[in-house]
Amino acid sequence: MKAFFAGVVMVALFVLGIVQFGALVSFFHNWFDGYMFLSVVFASFITGIPLLATILGILGAVNAWGMNVFLAILLFCPLLIIYIPMILGIPVAIIFDKIKNLGKNVQ
Repeated sequence: MKAFFAGVVMVALFVLGIVQFGALVSFFHNWFDGYMFLSVVFASFITGIPLLATILGILGAVNAWGMNVFLAILLFCPLLIIYIPMILGIPVAIIFDKIKNLGKNVQ
């Protein structure tokens, strides 16, 4: 069963990569005013530079596809779905712990 889910995750990440590459090609397609060959060539080279590819892919998804900025960021940074609740959850847990222990320290 574990191998099945590993395969599903690999296929999902492959599809996500294809969609991200499409957004990058769309960005360069708009930038070069319709030259698809140049768009694919530039997108292929830029894909190897992760931070630049992420930023330009987000711009491509927003400008070429008309996607919402927040959804485009989640498309290119999917682990933010996991990290944001973790980052926000730590201060909330600390506050609740302090409130819970507030009455115990009084003597």
